[in-house]
Amino acid sequence: MRFLLPLLLALPCAANATEISFAVTHQPPYMIEETKSGIFVDLITEIFSAAGQTAKPVFLPNRRAFASFEEKKVDGVLYYFGDKAKQSCRTENYANYQPTLVALKKNNYSLKTLDGLQGQRVGAFLGAKDYFVPDYPEYPSAVAKARDYREEADITRISKLLLNDRIDIGILDWRLFLWTAKAESQGNLYAVRDIERHPYFATAWVGAQFWNAAHCEAFNKGLAILKSNGRYDAINQKYSDDVLGGM
Repeated sequence: MRFLLPLLLALPCAANATEISFAVTHQPPYMIEETKSGIFVDLITEIFSAAGQTAKPVFLPNRRAFASFEEKKVDGVLYYFGDKAKQSCRTENYANYQPTLVALKKNNYSLKTLDGLQGQRVGAFLGAKDYFVPDYPEYPSAVAKARDYREEADITRISKLLLNDRIDIGILDWRLFLWTAKAESQGNLYAVRDIERHPYFATAWVGAQFWNAAHCEAFNKGLAILKSNGRYDAINQKYSDDVLGGM
């Protein structure tokens, strides 16, 4: 029995030491592959750390990230909206996107409804139409009345088009716009200070998805700890400062 005691005492530690892998995709400032950081990445890793677990981000292209989760090649994914992981669990909401309408101030648009898109050149993130339809069923008919409507996989391209007056209205996440506008600030006709934000869409909250229910429980526990000790707000503020710095 005295030989088994050290092994039994070590078992909980070994279980806690198991690394939890979660799939993410490069999308600054939310996920930054070069530094293995970002709002979502920092939150998830620190949430698990607060719960006594170790989590590791696995950077993959967008479609592969979700496919890897569905095929159980990773333990979790930063968020999930598919229908191929019915036995998985979803954590409490931990972060959000801020979808919005952006336009040059000089145009003085009134964008209180999507009717304001009529006759305008509109650029949106890839998949915007499918994304908005459940909550904004008027979206397809509204963009159909635009003079030109395009969806782009590269958010940087939408930012460049907007800052060079080649589209009238951009539909994208506000933080993504600020980040790409800052990263690609050279050679544009206009700067971020010339842009007006029209927050028509609701904030989109996300929860992480894991196959193991114990991981979801640990995540929710760690999230509560981060919110209570101030780290949750500090991480969000850090990236807000990074995005706005120098603008």
